[in-house]
Amino acid sequence: MTLIEEIKNCHNYDQSQAETVRYLLTKGYSEKDIQEEIYKVYEKITKEDILRSFSFISILIIIALISLAPLIGYFFQNEISYGIVSLALLFTTYGYYKLKKSCILIWLSLFSLLVLYFLIILLAKFSGTDMNSLYSYGMVFSFLLICSVSLRTIAMVYSQNEKLRKQYKFKESL
Repeated sequence: MTLIEEIKNCHNYDQSQAETVRYLLTKGYSEKDIQEEIYKVYEKITKEDILRSFSFISILIIIALISLAPLIGYFFQNEISYGIVSLALLFTTYGYYKLKKSCILIWLSLFSLLVLYFLIILLAKFSGTDMNSLYSYGMVFSFLLICSVSLRTIAMVYSQNEKLRKQYKFKESL
């Protein structure tokens, strides 16, 4: 079998790029030859590609605005808890920008909770439960849409970041 066929075979068995490279190195192929052929089958992901994507930048702006919201509450209510929450959210926003796994997971869980919250409100409104809600149907649907799209985008960034972490680090670049 040729090198490219070996790579395609490994890719078909859902092996990661790093596992494929290690396997091919044990089969006797040189690292230079593997590096020339591997990106014809596996997608090459760089940190800059993730940071420059439109979806990453748009979600970064959204979570930065969400992080600043408690700070505005701090200025109007003068309670320290709002400032602490805002500071914690700003740190997780910075961690999201630096592609820290824990910060991405925190934002993923926060948006999951927001989607769940708006689904519960929507379900309560549809069931006819007498509840004192400030949200109209249009607001609930729009918040639900924004949170769902944001959740999907953060999950996509997490997936790309995990692929980036699992890529094989070649000693010399082409």
